Amino acid sequence: KAVVTTSACSGEMYLYGAHVTGFQPTGHRPVLFMSGSSAFQQGKAIRGGVPVCFPWFGPHATDKSAPSHGPARITLWELTGVEHQGDTVTLMLSATFEPYAVDYRVTFGQALEMVMAVRNTSDSQATFEAALHTYLSVGDVRQVQIAGLSGVAYLDKVDGQERKRQPDEPITFTQETDRVYVDTDSACVLTDPVIGRRITIDKTGSQSTVVWNPWVDKSAAMGDFGGMAGHGVHRNRQRRAQRGCACARCYARDERNDIGGPAIERFYLIVVCYLFLISESLADPSLNGKPAHDTYG
Repeated sequence: KAVVTTSACSGEMYLYGAHVTGFQPTGHRPVLFMSGSSAFQQGKAIRGGVPVCFPWFGPHATDKSAPSHGPARITLWELTGVEHQGDTVTLMLSATFEPYAVDYRVTFGQALEMVMAVRNTSDSQATFEAALHTYLSVGDVRQVQIAGLSGVAYLDKVDGQERKRQPDEPITFTQETDRVYVDTDSACVLTDPVIGRRITIDKTGSQSTVVWNPWVDKSAAMGDFGGMAGHGVHRNRQRRAQRGCACARCYARDERNDIGGPAIERFYLIVVCYLFLISESLADPSLNGKPAHDTYG
């Protein structure tokens, strides 16, 4: 993995899955949720951070044996370059998933910026899906609000894919939530009164936004999630793994895109954290038990 340290932030990223596993503005709490139960093993996706879903989202349309969310998050990517300018560091990675060649630029600075460029290397039209599957760390998911999607239609996957419309009010969490908001390129703002911050998630090149939280039962059934992490409730036996962390996940999902060959499709996601109230001391963000790494910054 690569570890980034600048005057603006610290961060980390694995070449396995091109997976961002850390982003922390200097002096503040980590922005991304990471499960303490994640298995860092070949063939298994890392749980938390920012997984890359490509070239399909969810289960494969026809092949039940294909990996969920595509092979990108369980593939070893190539590091093709590193740029250091001022208080930012950019890591450049690439991978090939026939017929697609994918370039991925991740910039760590005052914001976390992730840019995917997908090129069709064949002579015929090809279709893909892509998502930057961002897990956000919050103090208590029951108290957070997400603004920016008022009036937007969505598919409620918890309620049998029923099409609904977001009322003119922020999104809150009281149960398992899995919604695909469609035909929207709006930025979202997550307000977290427990940690005392707002996180802005902005995007370009995608017309879908998904808001997700597994809640208690589903997170407990996911062996690598960490049980009550989906709710944000402390229990003594779980404090080390969850210590104040819950997961409210809001990510950009690209629609099914058709690109002729050769052609390039780009989209990017920017995550910015703004501190508006310091309500408690900062937690130690260190994660144990990971392999050796390279350091940039």
